[in-house]
Amino acid sequence: MNKWLILAFTLPMVLQAADPVVVRTSVQPTEAWQGQRVQFTIEVLGRDSWAQIPNIPALKVTGAYVLPAESQGVRSQEQIDGASYTGQRYELSVYPQSGGAIQIPETPVQVSLSTFGSGTAPTTVDAKLPATEFQCKVPPGAEGVKWLVSTNQFKATQTWSSEATELKVGEALKRSISLTAEDVSGMAFQPIEFPPMQGLGIYPSEPSVHDQRDRGSLSGTREEEVTYIFQGAGVADIPAIELVWWDVQNEQLNKVVLEGRKVTVTGGATASYHAEHKAGIDKSTWWWIAASISAFIALCLWKRATLLSLYKDWKRQGAEREKLYFDRFSEAAGTGDIRHTVAALMQWLDRINTSSTPAQLEPFLQSYAEGEYDLENLLHQPRELYPLMVSARKNWLKAEKQRVKVDALLPKLNG
Repeated sequence: MNKWLILAFTLPMVLQAADPVVVRTSVQPTEAWQGQRVQFTIEVLGRDSWAQIPNIPALKVTGAYVLPAESQGVRSQEQIDGASYTGQRYELSVYPQSGGAIQIPETPVQVSLSTFGSGTAPTTVDAKLPATEFQCKVPPGAEGVKWLVSTNQFKATQTWSSEATELKVGEALKRSISLTAEDVSGMAFQPIEFPPMQGLGIYPSEPSVHDQRDRGSLSGTREEEVTYIFQGAGVADIPAIELVWWDVQNEQLNKVVLEGRKVTVTGGATASYHAEHKAGIDKSTWWWIAASISAFIALCLWKRATLLSLYKDWKRQGAEREKLYFDRFSEAAGTGDIRHTVAALMQWLDRINTSSTPAQLEPFLQSYAEGEYDLENLLHQPRELYPLMVSARKNWLKAEKQRVKVDALLPKLNG
């Protein structure tokens, strides 16, 4: 067989292999511990053009949660079958929380292609992120831990607004907690729970999360504050907070204890300070409970007009609280300071978030924003981010009103 015949067979194969768009995905590491950060890389390349994914969709991964891309992407270029390909590489963070195979499903995306030197507008091509998977291992002893942080270094500290062991009724004590971990985003920490305690008013503040990156390394921090208000005289034993984390390097399960406080409270009526818990109830107590409920229902029917008015006022006040957080975001955006703008925006998202997982901006925008947008660019341009959020918030408020109406109808439909 001569060289021309060989060329005739091989040339069509080369042309067929040189696809106009190449989309690849990969994970690192391919075997990770529960709660360990897994880097999910997306690479998109265009033949004789520059390819990018303007809007990476929110990925739904069973047994794990995904944080958005950490930057606008890194330029990538290579030769494939003799053709020149150029595009972007994006890195997302996946935190597995269940053992076994974690599958990242095939996901449709839109790829934007810009032809060099053509002067024409970019074209859009439909493509798919290839499915991939990795293995998640549950550390020994952590089988019952639902939300674990796995890292090489973890630090938890706390401070108190006062070191006094004796306070008066009505006085407040603030507890500030800071969690920091290496190679873990601040949004990946589980919110701290402050269990209810009889006689003690417990008022958590909005958490603050931020990440610090330096030459490829990541350090995430989550800061929380809670204010305790003492409602009666007695001895209040504020409980300790226990945090469990897995040391990836030494393969050791560790526990950090943030000590509680015992405070003597004076200057008012006596209160019984103890953790609220379910207990057995005798028959006589059940009778009094039933009688009290009947009396309460009768009172509600008698005062239903007044109670309805109070309920509407309460709803309006809740909406105003949400608006207050959004106004803070508006003020920060007006200054042009990106750090304060994003921080205020995430505080607003945390305020309206009803999920057990941390609030995320990308899924919110995908649900409520209109038109096309480049989130990575917007996060560096506060004054352009603001109008998009105003429009998205209006759509969210409409959806919330509709949801309330549907919830109000459900009892009648199911009755």
